[in-house]
Amino acid sequence: MKSSYFGLVDTAGIPKNDYFLYQSQWRSVEDYPMVHLFPHWNWEDDERRAQVADEEGKIPVRVYSNASHVELFLNGRSQGKKCFVRKKGSNGLFYQEGQREEELFLEWRLPFIPGKLVAVATDEDGQEVAREMVQTAGQPARIRLLTDQERLKSDGQDLSYVYFQVEDEAGVVVPTAQHKVDFQLDGPGRILGVDNGEQASRERYQVQADGRWHRKAFNGRGLVILGSREVEGLLSLRASSDGLVSDDRTIWIGKEEVSQSTSDPIGLSLHIEEGEWREDRQVFVTCYLDYPDGHQQVLPSQAVTWKVSGEGWLVVQEGVWELRQAGYVEIHARYDELETTLKKKIEPAMMEKTIRRVRPVHLYTQLGQMPNLPDTVIAEMVEGSPKRYPVVWELPNPETFSHYQNVLISGQIRENHTQAQAIVTVSGIQAVEEKSCVTLIQEPPRLPETVRVYLSNGMTDQAKVDWESILPSQYEQVGSFVVKGRVDGCLVPAVLKVRVTDQADLGQVISNQWTGSTLPLAFASSEQEGHEAQYLNDRQTDAHRESSHYWASCHGEERAYAGILFGDAGTVSSVFVDNLTLYLHEKTGTLPLDTLRVDYYDGGQPSLDDANHLNEDHWKKVAHLKTVPSDDGQVVQLQFDKVKTYAIRVVFSQLTQPVALSELQVFSKKAIAKDATEVELWYQGTKQDLQEGQYDLSLPEDWKETDLQVKMTNNASKTIVPALQPGQAHRIIVRSEDNHLVAEYRLWQRGSHDE
Repeated sequence: MKSSYFGLVDTAGIPKNDYFLYQSQWRSVEDYPMVHLFPHWNWEDDERRAQVADEEGKIPVRVYSNASHVELFLNGRSQGKKCFVRKKGSNGLFYQEGQREEELFLEWRLPFIPGKLVAVATDEDGQEVAREMVQTAGQPARIRLLTDQERLKSDGQDLSYVYFQVEDEAGVVVPTAQHKVDFQLDGPGRILGVDNGEQASRERYQVQADGRWHRKAFNGRGLVILGSREVEGLLSLRASSDGLVSDDRTIWIGKEEVSQSTSDPIGLSLHIEEGEWREDRQVFVTCYLDYPDGHQQVLPSQAVTWKVSGEGWLVVQEGVWELRQAGYVEIHARYDELETTLKKKIEPAMMEKTIRRVRPVHLYTQLGQMPNLPDTVIAEMVEGSPKRYPVVWELPNPETFSHYQNVLISGQIRENHTQAQAIVTVSGIQAVEEKSCVTLIQEPPRLPETVRVYLSNGMTDQAKVDWESILPSQYEQVGSFVVKGRVDGCLVPAVLKVRVTDQADLGQVISNQWTGSTLPLAFASSEQEGHEAQYLNDRQTDAHRESSHYWASCHGEERAYAGILFGDAGTVSSVFVDNLTLYLHEKTGTLPLDTLRVDYYDGGQPSLDDANHLNEDHWKKVAHLKTVPSDDGQVVQLQFDKVKTYAIRVVFSQLTQPVALSELQVFSKKAIAKDATEVELWYQGTKQDLQEGQYDLSLPEDWKETDLQVKMTNNASKTIVPALQPGQAHRIIVRSEDNHLVAEYRLWQRGSHDE
């Protein structure tokens, strides 16, 4: 097999986009804030662009992140801020969805304009936690080699993974580059293989028939694997391609007196490529960890925390610093407890620069609040990098911000009197989406942590809700009730309509083992060697004698039990249980079903350390147990009254021989949300005669919301969104109980809409 289309990284070890999808769902924003932006931004070719663009010619731009909000910028101009919806899965774990259900990303659709796309991820408090940029690359100009280490052991077994990439003059990787790259190695080492990760590639991983090594770039990148020999010396690798500037890297092959595994780094140092520090230039930088024996290890730039201060302007990119504006700068680098600081002066450009345009400043403020205007603006130059300039603003009357609107504030750059603009959106919450859900009797409904809110600027967002308390009596029997909540900064309450039902479908198995987690944990009173309790929930239900995947109690016991301790990700958690399924192995023989008993754990939250779930005093018998065997008697379903518990077990009595179970399963139960509704609009007690497919309704100019009634079936929800400005329509958004959009009605004042 040459390669695989599956997996999170390609065969060259380069992460695919799905790698970051899993990262966004599995890594917490507190421990590892991240944002990933894709695709690349080189769509100049019409044919290539047509393969990804939508009907309007726009490119879908997607973002994975574990942060709550992401704002996208194209060439410094905001394309809108969007937020994820935090949800809890049926397994109890939290995850994030995008603007639509089952989308684990945020998406913008943009026309292709060459430049820079920047995704800025922020937390709930609006603080930036991560950012990523993709930019349009220029014409391919050079090859760059990136080594993972500077020294190999002279043992004939040590390896170095050297990545190559095709860059433009500015050091930006060209994502469409497919150049054939030739490799030449000198010194006490050898090339072990080359790759580029392309699934459909037919190229060789090994040396060519003529003794040469080469490989095409894929998405502008590729890999060379180097191996050491049992000889000390300097290893030199050269990468070259027709029409591109070559690159060389050297690696020392020799013995190490101090192993990196037993010695911590003692310092952090920066190696800066020689060159003039002047505006609009770039300098290439490598960061190293310094070890006591004198050797150094390359440290990826993204692993370092950078802080730049001073009157100059320097932007840190991966392996390169952009010198944007003249003045003194202080660059502070930190990795764990190691720090280093560099002070440099960026000299002015040789030629005077001309401003092409000043980027408008886009700000938001709350109703009645003056905006916090910036002290500087960014100007794009006719040539060279953008520059920052101090600005003076003409402050408007505070009354300007007393109602929802866009406010244009003028300003001037102090240095040259160039005009600047700030666009301030006075925003607020006009409407809060009504929600509906269904829950099973005796189970409290899951209250959403956030609801969709409709803002005065026409955008939507997600806002946290503080819900009122719910009493157990509200969901003890079939019926319905309403829960209200409060959204910060909004007088309109959040509303959740809850339907309580006793109709349930089987959900997923909640007793299965999970790779990498101790929980759910199978346990038993005893076990035979080779047939331990771990086989009770290993997802193997084969009952035949040939199968060795089963649990068996010990010989000579008249009583035995087997059970499941619930939880996930190492945390014990309680669940609702009303069923248990036993898969009897053929070695069980005859089992007296009338002697079976099911117990549930009734103690405090157990832990894996003290295993107090095994204490007999903490167990109670379930009520109304019903035994339903299969026709062949190999599968036994146990049904009983619902309990909420941390653990469940089945007890076998009057045994004459050991019990053998190939599997023990517990299913979750779920209430099924309604997916349809019938809608009627009533105005002042009169039903409005709307034809099928008609969603526009004209009302008198003086109509009031209290005159309108929306009647819906199947616990659907409605949200009334006021018109943003005169001449626009009020909207009634109707969603079914399962949160799918059913209809959006538009209410017009007579005279504002052509009927």
